[in-house]
Amino acid sequence: MINDSFSYLNDLIVAMEPHLKELGINHFIVGAISRDLALSVHKDFRSSRITEDVDVAIQISSIDKFEDLIKRLIDKGEFQQIGKNPIKLLFKQAIEVDLLPFGDAENEKREVYIPMAGRPFVLSVPGLSEVQEHVKEFQLPNGQIIYYCPLEGIVLLKLVSWYEKPERIKDSEDIYHICKVYFDYCGDKIYTDTGDLMDSYSIEDPEYIPLVASHYLGRQVRKMTKENPMLVNIVNRKLEKYDGIFRALLDGFNDK
Repeated sequence: MINDSFSYLNDLIVAMEPHLKELGINHFIVGAISRDLALSVHKDFRSSRITEDVDVAIQISSIDKFEDLIKRLIDKGEFQQIGKNPIKLLFKQAIEVDLLPFGDAENEKREVYIPMAGRPFVLSVPGLSEVQEHVKEFQLPNGQIIYYCPLEGIVLLKLVSWYEKPERIKDSEDIYHICKVYFDYCGDKIYTDTGDLMDSYSIEDPEYIPLVASHYLGRQVRKMTKENPMLVNIVNRKLEKYDGIFRALLDGFNDK
């Protein structure tokens, strides 16, 4: 069971869920909150970079559905639009919420166009449809069920974000942190699923365990791409210039 430090999510989900259900919109938590939730199973796994901003991926059939949801949430009175950004809301004057639409509303470039006063707002969403199939759920202390993106999906989405915005150092930091704790996080899976990896790196290397874990993680990330050419290309181009843990991640991603 998730500890009380995430209980603020309860009010947010309770406020949104009825409208999501009425509109037939599937949703799940992504971004730093999903990272923190996944890693909260052990205090030693947690990232030092904590955030209370919440990113919610919402699967929509059309932009009309997205606009309808935004209107319903604002009319409820607990949400306010933040500036002129159509995806950003403020919940109860305290929590910033980004709503990330994906699904049938995407174009061939994996973009969603959201109308604004006189001009479109373009949101790039490659990867969200793919990781949705692997969404996990957890239970808050009061019983509320929350759906969230697993660690492997977080790595994929952060690689996309880092590729699109190279200046986002926090994405690389989050990926690196996940690689460092992934061996312990996976338990015995690396031993039982792929014992061959234990002999793929020198045990004398001080980064031996993270390298093995990163290689295994890369394999799991590749599965989530569903061999989508855009995603495969993004991961390769983003990681090909790195060594160490990121190279191991890429080597696992490209294992045959």
